[in-house]
Amino acid sequence: MAAGRTGHATLPAARLADAVQRWWARHIPAEFGAACTCVHAVPAVAAATAGGPVPRPVEEAMADIVHRLYRTGLLTRRQAGAAGELTTS
Repeated sequence: MAAGRTGHATLPAARLADAVQRWWARHIPAEFGAACTCVHAVPAVAAATAGGPVPRPVEEAMADIVHRLYRTGLLTRRQAGAAGELTTS
């Protein structure tokens, strides 16, 4: 909770830094867009359980990529190995 209040407190200063940066020759390490993103970011755990697509196991995803490369002719049968023989469902 404290981090959220601290983030909100930085928004006016970050907006001012954006306005001043247009006329200031050196980089000011404060940007409104970055501060706004930090304040309104959704935790990854909450986003993952929001009912979106379910991630696939890495092995399955890699096998699918190799199979696709084999099917399009970018890999030989020997390079693709067992993944080249997958059947599409």
